[in-house]
Amino acid sequence: MSIITPEIPSMPQGLRSEDVERLLISIREDLRQLSLGEKGFRVNIAAKTAAYTISVTDDVILCGAGNQTFTVTLPAASGATGKVYHIKNVGTGTITVDGNGSETIDGGITAILTVQYESITILSEGSEWFIL
Repeated sequence: MSIITPEIPSMPQGLRSEDVERLLISIREDLRQLSLGEKGFRVNIAAKTAAYTISVTDDVILCGAGNQTFTVTLPAASGATGKVYHIKNVGTGTITVDGNGSETIDGGITAILTVQYESITILSEGSEWFIL
């Protein structure tokens, strides 16, 4: 009988242990907010047809139903560290995703969804937002 010993990879170049720790904390926080129903994971869905400030309890934000054009504003990144939002334009209008105050989204002030069914997944790292 031979014993197979798994090879443990070294830390990828440029990745610091505190980055890994922050990622694990983020995953743990997201898992805490998921609820497992009888048919699988459930997420909180907000369907909006006018300007809206996203809540920290939202998970998926469906925007528009016709040709509405409006802005959804992210909550403060500092109060949503590790939180992931899925934002989708289900209408034919333009949806602007705006950071809270001067917070940026991938270094810019806003993200724009101009095409029906276009979507973004966005993550707070505590001081700004990143599109995944």
